[in-house]
Amino acid sequence: MKHAYLILAHNEFEVLNRLIESLDDVRNDIYIHFDAKVIELPTLAVKFSKLFILENRVDVKWGDVTVVEAELNLFEAASKNKSYQYYHLLSGVDMPIKSQDFIHQFFNSNQGKEFIGFYTGDISKEIDRKVRRTHLFSSSFRTNEGVSNQLKRIARASLIRVQELIGYKRNKSIEFKKGTQWLSISDGLVKLILKDKNKILRIYQNSFCCDEIVVQTICWNSVYKNKVYDYKDEGRGCIREIRWENNVIRDWEDADFEYLIQLDKLFARKFNSKSINVVDKILQHVQTNKAKFCGDLKMNRKPLISIIVPVYNAEKTLHICLDSLSSQTYKNLQIIFINDCSTDNSLQVLEKFRDQSQFDVEIIIHEVNRGVAAARNTGLDAVKGEYIYFVDADDAIDHDALELSAEKAEKENLDILGFSWYLTFEKNERKMNQPNFESPMEAIEKMMRGTMRWNLWLFLFKTKLLVDHNIRFIEGKNMGEDLMVAIKLFCSAKNVAYLDRHFYHYGQSNTASLTKTYSDSHIEQVSANVEDVENYLKNSELSDKLGNLIYYLKLNIKLPLLISEKISQYEKWLSWFPEANPYVMENTALPMRTRLLQLAAVKKQFWLIKLYNRVVLRMVYGVLYK
Repeated sequence: MKHAYLILAHNEFEVLNRLIESLDDVRNDIYIHFDAKVIELPTLAVKFSKLFILENRVDVKWGDVTVVEAELNLFEAASKNKSYQYYHLLSGVDMPIKSQDFIHQFFNSNQGKEFIGFYTGDISKEIDRKVRRTHLFSSSFRTNEGVSNQLKRIARASLIRVQELIGYKRNKSIEFKKGTQWLSISDGLVKLILKDKNKILRIYQNSFCCDEIVVQTICWNSVYKNKVYDYKDEGRGCIREIRWENNVIRDWEDADFEYLIQLDKLFARKFNSKSINVVDKILQHVQTNKAKFCGDLKMNRKPLISIIVPVYNAEKTLHICLDSLSSQTYKNLQIIFINDCSTDNSLQVLEKFRDQSQFDVEIIIHEVNRGVAAARNTGLDAVKGEYIYFVDADDAIDHDALELSAEKAEKENLDILGFSWYLTFEKNERKMNQPNFESPMEAIEKMMRGTMRWNLWLFLFKTKLLVDHNIRFIEGKNMGEDLMVAIKLFCSAKNVAYLDRHFYHYGQSNTASLTKTYSDSHIEQVSANVEDVENYLKNSELSDKLGNLIYYLKLNIKLPLLISEKISQYEKWLSWFPEANPYVMENTALPMRTRLLQLAAVKKQFWLIKLYNRVVLRMVYGVLYK
């Protein structure tokens, strides 16, 4: 996703031009608010970014709520245009001191964090003076010349003194926080702020320097408090270098160049046209040392993994999934829950998890039940990560599953990484082994022959694979959807590998669930996904390697109909994909007993199939898996 740079500008347009040049990147959109006092706007040009100049310009007065009004207008203009990964509030005299590659890499590594500076000292008296007292003539704090303004200043000071004497305080129910107004925050926090835009302007009307208080206070009193990058160090928290001397911000000069480029911050303020050389040197250094900067990250960069979890009436078992996600040793996670119009308390359980989670958690709500295929598509539309992983709402993953998977996927530049799983019952579980595979075609062949499962939770996928090949689920076709997507992804992949670990715990509440009863609707949905896969493969580069694999796949797809004691299911087996029936004995990758079972179905020896199920399912599976 793109970043939005929001700039408050009123002078020093020579510096502003350099700032725009440093931000001009296809991954960024730039929004500028010029103070209404600016008569002639400067000419600004971009090559790669989109540049937006706000038409609704505020007459900004120092210390007044108009500063916040201009900020909110910037946030609103960007948010209405699109949802951005991050919104960076800058002054027109700021500069990035790292390259855009470095900056985007940093935010991808810290996705979900809020970069807000919090002052850590005692601010109780300052808060009382600035936002709990009423300030008259707040638009003229810095205007003292002339008799009229002198009278305003005296009246303002007198009213403040009266409020102090009588102990008057407004906004007593709000826990205020303070810090620098310059920050980088997520789309979620921006939307939370804008939801109460008019209320914010009312609360801070006739206050003093509230621009240092508004966002810090909103963040601190919300779920985003737990996502702050560093609230113990104001400069590190907002990743900006600001040099104060005697309560005044000092401008950077030529002699500061070496100091600035060695910092572990992303931005610095402030600069002026008198020392434009240092701005030019920073700009040139950033543009010519991209590789160096990307290698100089002081944290161990870990790619963002987006986890997609469709949820429908999962209240009773959802805790299994949530507990396993909470325990992940891998921390750079985006977790996307799609609540598919649940009628139980699933949504409330998800909201509680989100509020307490250390991860970037997003809950998307379907107003009507649309099924797992549509839910997964919705999740894919919200993905921010470099990798995608699918989890079912009633299953679990080992605590180090994503840590080890991401490590191998990054090291070997994999498009797909597979692993093994557990079949989990109430009192025990059994290891289920996936076969090793070293190429996409080998994996596809094993899936089609029935020796390898295609469940999406058995693989970590590179997001680029789905994006570049526009791979999506077919809405309404909720059976066989993982088969369709898995084979398409392998068909499009280049580098794949298998990790010999058992990570996923697939829950089965009872042994009866091992048997399958397929309705006509079920068969129709699976058939649609199989047909889609068949067409995809025939039009792919692998078409000449398929041989009879499509027939083996169809036999494999309908095999569960024979894991039953119902003759009606056997009859459905005969009529479903009848073109595959002549090939029941050819797939030598399957055990002989499985091929003989299918042969019995072809010969309509249903009594033999029924006997097999009574012996194998009731006696063997019932004892082993109970």
